[in-house]
Amino acid sequence: MNRRDFLVGSFAATLATSVRAADNVAKPPATTAPVELSEVEKFALPADGLFAVKPHLQLLGEHSAAVVWLTRRKATGYVEWSQDGGVTWNVDWTEEDGLRDAGSLVHRTVLTGFDPSKGVRFRACSRETPHIYAYSAVFKGETEKLEGELNPILPADGRVSFAVFNDVHNTLSTYPALLRHLDRPVNFTVFNGDIMNSIDNEEGLKKFLLAPLAYVSERTHAAMWYLRGNHETRGGFSRHLRDYLALPGGHFFGAVTLGAARIAFIDTGEDKQDGHKEYSGLVDFDRYITRQMEWLSDEFASTAWKDAPFRIVVMHIPPAGTFQLGGGRWSGGTERMGRLSALLKGANVSLALAAHLHRSANDNPNADHPYPVIVGGGPREEPEERRKAFGDATLTRCDYDADELVVVQTNIRGERLFERHIKAVVV
Repeated sequence: MNRRDFLVGSFAATLATSVRAADNVAKPPATTAPVELSEVEKFALPADGLFAVKPHLQLLGEHSAAVVWLTRRKATGYVEWSQDGGVTWNVDWTEEDGLRDAGSLVHRTVLTGFDPSKGVRFRACSRETPHIYAYSAVFKGETEKLEGELNPILPADGRVSFAVFNDVHNTLSTYPALLRHLDRPVNFTVFNGDIMNSIDNEEGLKKFLLAPLAYVSERTHAAMWYLRGNHETRGGFSRHLRDYLALPGGHFFGAVTLGAARIAFIDTGEDKQDGHKEYSGLVDFDRYITRQMEWLSDEFASTAWKDAPFRIVVMHIPPAGTFQLGGGRWSGGTERMGRLSALLKGANVSLALAAHLHRSANDNPNADHPYPVIVGGGPREEPEERRKAFGDATLTRCDYDADELVVVQTNIRGERLFERHIKAVVV
């Protein structure tokens, strides 16, 4: 053996001995740095107790709102509410086919009989019910309650305000940043899609959708209308999304009259053709949009739509056609979006509020869309190669009475991007 081989062999043997000796020495337990929770999570996801996700408020109609929350263990769910400062309390249970909410983890209680021109003070109430037998039920612990407030849905002076969030894509820091610029109360909010990147499991749904809904509900004291975006149709758990929401009529789409405005919320589904390889043959949005168009045809022919001073359409994917977009132009959309947009052209729409493009837009009526189109921006927290294509997250605020609708869009730094005034026209 030459000298080099001897030295290499000796070093290898010494190293192996050292490694074996080190393995026999007691090591301190591995530690994992605690994950820092966002402001949204700290508020909405309690660390202990029966509540798993704090309540959020969902708008159902002119005189109707739902309180929705989750518990860690099977429990009852009901709501106490008052409009006289807590002197008297009313109680609403979730009841389906004669059975009150019990033994459940998701609780959705609709408030009924309140005066929409007044605020509501409410308490979400749950008590653990580990077992429900044929002739008895087991209750555990005391009833736990979380209190909240609901602004008037229809103020007595007839002036209604709402704010729109869109395309947050799991970026939880967007909510407190935008809410800092909401300097006046609103009567409701709209979540116009792509709040999540995809819905893969319940934990992601809690963190990136239900927690933000609870956070914004608490900060604004306003009920919200949640409108699904194309990203919320993605992921294996997306088919369970409706189980965690209070949907008007059981649909992701719908219409409501709030003061001087009739508002139609359209679920635009996915942004590619049904046969695209990404969908693995498991979607049928062509048929879904066709069903919505049948509903919309009846809606646009209704007295409620025609008699409203303002007729607003809210949709995640913008209408097909060409319009100005922050220095570029947009003319995208699937064939079904073309059919849907053709229907909108004859509906005397006062305003369309859209999202999806991550770039702010404030476009005037034209031949493609004979109504103004306003698009909300998306956050810049994207891969570096994509950031240049995006603008900023925005907050779009609408205030209206019987005569005028004013739309103001602000970016995440509080800079006003534009202000648009629309006069009322009854068709």
